[in-house]
Amino acid sequence: MKSEHLAKADFLRGLRSYIRDLYDLGDFTSKDPERERLITKLEGYTDAGIVVGVVALREVQTEIDKAHLTKFGEAREARRARVLNELMAAKEAS
Repeated sequence: MKSEHLAKADFLRGLRSYIRDLYDLGDFTSKDPERERLITKLEGYTDAGIVVGVVALREVQTEIDKAHLTKFGEAREARRARVLNELMAAKEAS
């Protein structure tokens, strides 16, 4: 049986992989059906990790935030606000 430390390390490695795959398909504006499938898979994976006590929700969120910053160069909340503002401005201009 794995130690808690190794189980957590393995879980986080898998989590990072799912997150990278997700962000490789774009951000929240993506219409790629594969991205939706990955979101569902990621949610199930994280829920399982939390339920069995391998990881805490805040640790999952930290990994998501770090991966987003690495991929897109800005924090999730800031990017979402900026992109939504740009979409609204484009809609109003047309």
